Amino acid sequence: MRTLISILIALVGTSSIAFAGNDWAETRNGGYVVLCPSQPAQVLDLYEAKNIHGLSLDSKASGNLEQHFSRLLSKIARLDAERALLYNTWFQDFFNEVQYISDSNFYPIPDVGYTVIAKNCRLELAIFQRAPSIFNKSRYRINQDLWQQLDEANKAALVLHELIYREYTTFGTGIDTSEPTRFLNAWVNSTEFESLDLQTYLTMLQEAQFKEFFYQDFRIDLGTWLPLTREWNRHFMTFHDSSHIRAARFSAVPLSAQEFLKPLQECLRSDVVELNGEVTFGRQANVEKLAVFFVKAPCLYKYNGTSGRYDIKSDKAILLNDGSYELSGLYNANDVLRVNEKTFIFSKETSQRARFLFDARGEVQKLFLENKACLTSNGHSIVVTSELAEVEFDMSAKKDLKIPFCLN
Repeated sequence: MRTLISILIALVGTSSIAFAGNDWAETRNGGYVVLCPSQPAQVLDLYEAKNIHGLSLDSKASGNLEQHFSRLLSKIARLDAERALLYNTWFQDFFNEVQYISDSNFYPIPDVGYTVIAKNCRLELAIFQRAPSIFNKSRYRINQDLWQQLDEANKAALVLHELIYREYTTFGTGIDTSEPTRFLNAWVNSTEFESLDLQTYLTMLQEAQFKEFFYQDFRIDLGTWLPLTREWNRHFMTFHDSSHIRAARFSAVPLSAQEFLKPLQECLRSDVVELNGEVTFGRQANVEKLAVFFVKAPCLYKYNGTSGRYDIKSDKAILLNDGSYELSGLYNANDVLRVNEKTFIFSKETSQRARFLFDARGEVQKLFLENKACLTSNGHSIVVTSELAEVEFDMSAKKDLKIPFCLN
C-alpha cells in the first residue's frame, strides 16, 4: 500500500503544477471567514456546518493548530486512510509555502457559490491558493490580520479547506465554486462524522465530484467529468452493507494482487497500471473477481504451453477466484488468431468477440465464439463465419476439434 500511496503522491505533486501552474484565473481557491459583531471570527465552512447543514461542531480536540489538524486527519483516516495520508503530506509543507500579508484587504474571489449568513455579518477572504508560477512564489497567501483573529480549531479547518481544494485542482472537475470543499470540510469538523458509515461517505464524495477512493489497494473510480457536455458521470458502486464495497469500477490496481494479476504480467509492466475495469469484493473485502479492460490498445498474449501455443489479442480479461481467467477480444475481418496448432481467420465484416478460458497455469482450456466456424480443406485453418451462434471448443490437451469442413 505504501508504494501505491507514494506513487499517488508523486502523481498528485506533478499533476498539480501541470494542471494549474500557469492558470492565474483559477476558481474555488479562496478560503473565507465570517465576521459578526461581538462574535469571534469563524471559518465559513464551520459557520455553514451549524447554520446550513445542521451539524454539531467537534469540540474534543484541544491544543495548538497541529493537534487540532491531527484530530481532523484521524477522523478522515477512519474511512479514507489514503486521502488522510495525502493531506498530511501536503500539510507537512504547508507553512513553508505561505506568504503572510498584513494591513491589506484581499479582493474577493467569485467562487463562494450558494451560502447564507446573518444580515449583520460579512464575509472576508482570509486565504488564497494558487500553484506557484511567475505570478506568485508562494502557493498560499494568508491575510495575517484575519488569521490572528481565528482560534486554533478554525485555523486547522481553514488549512484543511485549502488541502481539499488542492485535491480538486490536481485532478480537475467542472465545479466552479468552493461549495463541495466547504461541505466536506464541514462534515469532517462535525461530531456526526465520527459515526458516518463508508457507504454514506462515498455517496458524499461522488456528489461532491471527487474522482477516486482507495479500497484494498484498488483506486476506485467514483466518477468522470465530461467537459464537452459539462456533466458529472457517477460510476456504479454496490455494497454488501454500509461498511463493505461489493463491486465498483477501478482505474488502477497494484501488481501486489499477484494471485489475480499474474496471468497478465506480460501486459502489465508497472507497479500501478492505468486501466479501466470492474472489481468484485467478498464480504471480508477479499477480491472475488476482476474484469480488466485494456483501453489504450489491445493486449497481445504470446505463450507456449504444454497444451500448445497461442497468440491472442485481448481487450478484456476476467480473472476468477480460483486462479483461472478469461480473455476476451474483438476481431475484425481478416484478423488472424492462433491457438495451439490452429489458425482462426475471421471473415465477418463487423467485429466479432472471442473468449478464452485458461486454468491457473496459463493453459488454454476452452474457446468460445459468437459465430459458427468451419475447417479449411487443408485442416490447418478455421474460418469464423458470419452466421451467429454460440460455439464452444475444447482446446485442452491438443484434442481434435469437432469442426465441419467449409463448403465451397
